[in-house]
Amino acid sequence: MNVSVGVVNYKSYRWLEMCLRSLRRQSLRPQEIWVVDNAYDEAEAAKIQATYPEVIYVGHEANWGFAPSANYVVRNAYPKNDVLILNADTRLGDDFVRELARFDGDERAGVLGGVLFRPDGQVDTAGIELRRNGRARDLQPDAADLPSEPTPVFAVCGAAIYLRRGLIDDLRAAHGEWFDESFFLYHEDVDLAWRARWLGWSCWTVPSARGEHQRGWRLGRRPEIPGYIRRHSFKNHYLRLTKNAPLSLLLRDAPQLLSWEVLRAGYAILRERDVLPGYAMALRHLPAALRKRARIFASRRISPREIRGWIRD
Repeated sequence: MNVSVGVVNYKSYRWLEMCLRSLRRQSLRPQEIWVVDNAYDEAEAAKIQATYPEVIYVGHEANWGFAPSANYVVRNAYPKNDVLILNADTRLGDDFVRELARFDGDERAGVLGGVLFRPDGQVDTAGIELRRNGRARDLQPDAADLPSEPTPVFAVCGAAIYLRRGLIDDLRAAHGEWFDESFFLYHEDVDLAWRARWLGWSCWTVPSARGEHQRGWRLGRRPEIPGYIRRHSFKNHYLRLTKNAPLSLLLRDAPQLLSWEVLRAGYAILRERDVLPGYAMALRHLPAALRKRARIFASRRISPREIRGWIRD
């Protein structure tokens, strides 16, 4: 299986070089490697191109965000290839690409991921679960409790997300998009996986594929994250639910959803007022999200009951 890899970078050149070195060491070498460099630095860009001449380098003066950058790679990759999208702050184990490319445990597997660790050895993500309050959370078991075999999960973290070609083509035909570019960044991985599920595809974590993720946004570092990024994350929570959540799920889980919304609003008012414009941002995108919802539900191939079965308490 041929694989195209796309690395999305935003001012993370130190980590980008580590990511590219890990791609050079892969036991299954990607057929092509793209770097989409947002708000690029000319000197750093020249260094990357000189050091890694095999890379297809695309520099943008502005910050496109994760979703548009990832879509650029998917759109321009070799037409028959699977596509692995990476954050620049990921470093892959030598067999990461091979382990995902050769997975054959489910012919309807469309989204694959490995296990990513943080530099201190803690599990960063082993997949993503969806909770009854609408939150999407990374699965972070102790390293000793990781499964030894591939495991189905609701979604896969966008820091290292592998898309099978069949799903790529299906999403374009059914929904007209891969990653939703109105998200800009954050939550687009869960949105894509949820839409893939509506089309009858599955998501899996393959624990033999291992890597490292620096993850800038983690416990204790939230105040360091720029306000505009936190506003996008705040906004995208609502877009993801608007597009994908069946009415039966919203009714069943209304108490949990409403309780979480009260907590979100209270925290924002008391501690993080710079995210409050996220409400207005979500409202601006609401008409488009509802149109996308209509297309998603018109093309769905599984029942809401099957989706509800993935929601965790």
